[in-house]
Amino acid sequence: MTPLEILFASSFLLFAALMFLHAWRRSRQMVEQWARTNGLVLDRLEYHFLGNGPFEHVARTQYLWAVRTHGAGGQIRDAWLKCGHVVFGMWSRQIEVKWVEEGKSAFLDT
Repeated sequence: MTPLEILFASSFLLFAALMFLHAWRRSRQMVEQWARTNGLVLDRLEYHFLGNGPFEHVARTQYLWAVRTHGAGGQIRDAWLKCGHVVFGMWSRQIEVKWVEEGKSAFLDT
């Protein structure tokens, strides 16, 4: 590889990593805002890069989170949140929520 090709490849990889980091941070902020809007406190938050959770399809432009929350009444519940639009990705503020059944967990270790 020539130095120019190395520079181009490195620049592309850096750009891709920065874009992923930006979208990841934006999706996390969306989850935090969703919790505040719904009067919930996030006890646990876990990003899932692979898998669909309970959703039939999760596009690469979308971000999947497992969350554990509690509200004013102290009830602890787990949910899966899919952030972003299938086409527009994180340019959209769309969040789809699927609550986990009472007594079950969205996390593998509990």
